[in-house]
Amino acid sequence: MWSHGAASAWLCLVVVAAWAGAARHGFVWLDEREVVEAGYRITSADDLRLAWTTTLDAYLERTDGVAPNYDAGYWRPIYAMSISLPWLIAGESALAYHVYAIAWHLAVVLLLYALGVAIVGDLPRGRGAVLLATAAFAAHPLCTQSVTWISGQKDTLCAALGVASLCCLMRAPDGGWRAWLLGALAVVLLLGSLGAKELGLVVVAAGALAVWQRGPGDPRWQVRVGIVIAMIVGACAYLQYRLNVVGSMGLDVARPTASVLSAVVMSCTLAVGYLRDVLLPHPTVLSDAVAVPTGLTADGLAAMVLVSMLLLVTAYGVVRRRAWAFGLAWYAVWLAPVSGIVPLRHWRAERYLYPAAWGLLLTVALLLAPVYAWLERRIGRVAMALPAVAIAMLIVVTNHGNGYWADDATLFADAIERDPRYVEGRVHVATQASDGGAYDTAITHFERAIADANDPTLAAYWSPFVTHH
Repeated sequence: MWSHGAASAWLCLVVVAAWAGAARHGFVWLDEREVVEAGYRITSADDLRLAWTTTLDAYLERTDGVAPNYDAGYWRPIYAMSISLPWLIAGESALAYHVYAIAWHLAVVLLLYALGVAIVGDLPRGRGAVLLATAAFAAHPLCTQSVTWISGQKDTLCAALGVASLCCLMRAPDGGWRAWLLGALAVVLLLGSLGAKELGLVVVAAGALAVWQRGPGDPRWQVRVGIVIAMIVGACAYLQYRLNVVGSMGLDVARPTASVLSAVVMSCTLAVGYLRDVLLPHPTVLSDAVAVPTGLTADGLAAMVLVSMLLLVTAYGVVRRRAWAFGLAWYAVWLAPVSGIVPLRHWRAERYLYPAAWGLLLTVALLLAPVYAWLERRIGRVAMALPAVAIAMLIVVTNHGNGYWADDATLFADAIERDPRYVEGRVHVATQASDGGAYDTAITHFERAIADANDPTLAAYWSPFVTHH
């Protein structure tokens, strides 16, 4: 069994091999507005005040000469502060921003490994399964939007602070000042995660899940339960402050369908699609377009049955404290808010799988551990090469997908080729064609975008303001 130092070094190599190529890219998509034009960056003391006292949308509008909308949108002051740091150090350097983003991903990877070892590392082959799952997550192409895209840093930042909070929770001793210190740090890191992205609320549920998995037989059970309670109080304080700043939780976004049945089918279909994205790796699909079901089809029914069975199996395993069930439950709690339950601007995005996918990969690794042990007995050291080959394949797929993020032209041309229904991507392609004087091509793309945007059977977000700023 590898030492923790050797495992950490291997994970660092995997991250570098998978993502170092992204560092040669420039600013793409929303990076220009959010970073270069200081849309989300903090440039003054007044900006710092506004970042903490207004919504992210209102903060963005401060540079546009329009009346900001203070009653809607996201509130992410930690993200605004974080995305300002590379500029303070290196100025308008895309390289610095990409290195910074990769560093946050590396932090998430190392923290996930530490968390997994703390929860299931004492099981037979538990540490090996955690290492394999974490390496697979580190190199998985579904992380592209969160790592290669500079403006996707909110995902890595939220995950890093959230998982660090969970590590403090699981490492707290059974008493003394260190327990108080790590408990307080867990709450502070949780609040930081929430300030980076609202999905940080899931950290509380993930913490309760981790404590439950270890069970009351653990001598630190009572301390951990107390820390989870403190985290709940901290999350409630965040919600109250956020309501004071934003005025609402932003749950008034129009749903693509008023039918409860169609909404359930849509959510289950999304969930099955996300399962496929994790288990069958492919270059990232940027499109957020989702078909809105008009009734119960055979595919929709199959998706509902599969999701229901997985939820029942997960619930049974969690109650029995099965290690593989922890991975499934982790995946479920992180993915639940973005599976159509909570109304969002984008109903689908592969970045929503960050860091949910780690749990599903952990379940797969734990279930395959006996098979790997059998192969070791049959073919010896040859079996040791199999995980390395799998990780190498993920690295190749990820590097291939990263190539499309070199600039806006390659990014959106590839995006609408993978999904012609991608409205926002098609508008970007049309705008580029118009700017280049190819007006007939631009009109063709604009007409297709307008048609898809008005299609009641398609949910796809796009903002003329963001697109044509």
